[in-house]
Amino acid sequence: MIKYLILILSLTYLNFFIFLPIFILLSDILASGIFPLFRTYFDYNLFHAFSLTFSLICIVVPFNSFIGLWIAWTLTHQKFWGREILLFVLDIPLTLSPILIGLMMTLLYSKYSYLGSFLFNSGIKITYNLLGILLTTQFITFPLIPRQIIPILSKIDQQEEEVAKTLGANSWQIFWLVIFPYIKRSFLSGVVLTNARVIGEFGALLMISGNIIAKTQTLTLFLEQSYKEYQNYISNAVSLLLFLLSIFLLFFQRYLFL
Repeated sequence: MIKYLILILSLTYLNFFIFLPIFILLSDILASGIFPLFRTYFDYNLFHAFSLTFSLICIVVPFNSFIGLWIAWTLTHQKFWGREILLFVLDIPLTLSPILIGLMMTLLYSKYSYLGSFLFNSGIKITYNLLGILLTTQFITFPLIPRQIIPILSKIDQQEEEVAKTLGANSWQIFWLVIFPYIKRSFLSGVVLTNARVIGEFGALLMISGNIIAKTQTLTLFLEQSYKEYQNYISNAVSLLLFLLSIFLLFFQRYLFL
């Protein structure tokens, strides 16, 4: 009885909060035909927003993957003073509001602050620029991969590593052949979460980027701009694009690697 009740509640949730909104979205888009959809996707401003979002993924995800693995390995295999402080700092981006993070980054790197004025006079502009978007996205998504890996690494029996050392394996061989198979699922989950956060981040980027059309607009900022200007068809088309990207990431995690 309980399992059927859970099944009914799950199907009701899926129908009302996922399938029904997607059905309404597709109905609104297809009511105007398929050709306006293609014209919308080839719009220069939308293409620029998509290119910026894709560029952020290509930069942030590989960097976070490498540094995240290194930090997770260090925190679980090394005992040093300040380890608990570092774990605390690692959780800060996950607990702060994105709007607050964006405001903090804007105040920190504004040309009216000490650090911002120094960088600005050195020819480095961060606020309302691509570099500010990159740094903010990096800060927000940084803990996602280490936090997925650390609980698994801390449970691995280090005797397996010692055995591999006695058999002549070097550090890289130990990591890839002994350790990585244990953390593969968690690592890929962290990568997918990072991708999703980069694609969907709004509040922090709205503050640091200035939301400049065809310069600092990501897909989510473009969507918000279109919605405020009552361009319903364009906002629906961008929503569909974001939905398809999310489904692709979910498929990428669930069926290709896990």
